[in-house]
Amino acid sequence: MASARAASGRRRPLTCRARGRGLPVAAHLPASPATPTTTAASQTGACISVNRLTVNPVLSRLLAAGALALGVLVPGVALAPPASAHDQVVSTSPADGATVGALSRVSVTFSEPVLDVASANRIVLTGPMGALTGDLSLKRNVVTLTLPAPLPAGAYRVQWRAASSDGHPVSGAFSFTVKATTTTPPMSTATAAGTPTGSPTVTATSPAPTQATSSPATESASEGSSWGPWLLGALVLAALACLALIVSAKRRAGHDEGPTS
Repeated sequence: MASARAASGRRRPLTCRARGRGLPVAAHLPASPATPTTTAASQTGACISVNRLTVNPVLSRLLAAGALALGVLVPGVALAPPASAHDQVVSTSPADGATVGALSRVSVTFSEPVLDVASANRIVLTGPMGALTGDLSLKRNVVTLTLPAPLPAGAYRVQWRAASSDGHPVSGAFSFTVKATTTTPPMSTATAAGTPTGSPTVTATSPAPTQATSSPATESASEGSSWGPWLLGALVLAALACLALIVSAKRRAGHDEGPTS
């Protein structure tokens, strides 16, 4: 049968056993009975070439270098500081939406010192009378607009722009209201409160009857005090008269008893 297969010219795939597993061999070897030793050697070599992985030394070095570079770059990227952001507004004076009294300046405070660039830093104040002008000044991170006079009552809007510390311009706006100030002195308020009522006039005239009513009592007291000495004198005289009558009565009784004896 082997000679018949060799004569027909057919080829069959060979399967070898390596490490307990059957692996197909890519090469197809002729099954010739004349060369059994060569066929066995070819089959053995095929099995060895399939089960062993041969790696190029240059390629392995490149892979190791790439892994090392990746291990160095990834932590560096993860720990890199973020890009610097623009300066931010910390506060404004007045605050946005606030209602204030007399005011002669507005200011904007930033998180970092502002670049001293005259064309980039500005504050525009608009009110009931339109845009107002003043002196613009910069002190580190505070931009201030000083006005020549206090602002009148009304609603105002502030538009500002400044050169950030990183060189980029930043801008924004806020609004506030100035309330009207009272110029009337406090005395006028007290006068106005007392003017509508006419009770003080009535109260001023009412004491007169009281004085008239109390006058007779005063006169009676004065009259009583003037009659006091007279009454006292009359009582003394009456007592003396009674005493004189008693003495004279005793004398008469004594005279009457004398002649009788």
